[in-house]
Parts: sequence; C-alpha cells; structure tokens
Amino acid sequence: MASCLLSTLPDDPRDCALQLRLLHAWKSGDPSVPDQFFAFSTLWVDASGTFIEGISHRSFAEALSGCLSIGSLYVIREFAMCDPQASFRACNFHRCLVITPATKLEDVTASSIGFTTKSFQKGGITTVQKVTIKDHRRG
Repeated sequence: MASCLLSTLPDDPRDCALQLRLLHAWKSGDPSVPDQFFAFSTLWVDASGTFIEGISHRSFAEALSGCLSIGSLYVIREFAMCDPQASFRACNFHRCLVITPATKLEDVTASSIGFTTKSFQKGGITTVQKVTIKDHRRG
C-alpha cells in the first residue's frame, strides 16, 4: 500500500495510506453525555512530509471517540475523497476525506520513530489546504 501525496489525492484512494496525529479533542458540554466528543483537530502527513491540519465533523468524532488518543499517531487506509460541495459544512475546504465501512485505522504510535516539524513542507497553493472528515458508515 502506497503513501498518498496530499497534493494529488485521487477521488478513490483505496490503495493509499495517510498518517494522522490527534492534536486536540473537544468534548460535548451536555451534562447528559459528558464523555461525548464533538470535534477533533488532527495533523495529516503524507509521504513527502507535506502536512495539513484538519478538523473533523461531529459524526466522525462520535464514531471514533473511543478509538483515538490525543498525541497518538495513526495510519488510515481505505478511505474515499469527495467534492466539498457534497459534504456538510465544507466551507472553504478543498477536499473532504470520507470514512467508509471499509476504512481501517491503525495506532502506530508505539512502532513509530516520531517526526519533527523541521522536515515538513507547509501545504502550498497546489496542495490541499485543509481536510474535513465525514463518517459515511451510518445508514
């Protein structure tokens, strides 16, 4: 499985893998569900070291709130991409990463050497600037 380049993510990147690190999680203020997350801030890294920051949609945060830990590094595979006009509240995002029933998320924190921001290239004009995340596993 190849690592994707954020600047050239295909519409159907089933053979791609991206790394993501969970930077921050916001919990619901609703006292009836005190441990429910409503948003995640993530850092996405591709094979060339280009990185972008992403904000998740609520459905993604709810679906994976028990699976993700702040600061941990994950590899995501079997995802899809869609046009932002087709996504909920896409605002100015250029692409939307879509979680599907086939999506796999693997925690690689323990096996990773780690990375520093010195080797990163900030996403440029031809690179995706931000990614939104939607959960399409629900009917």
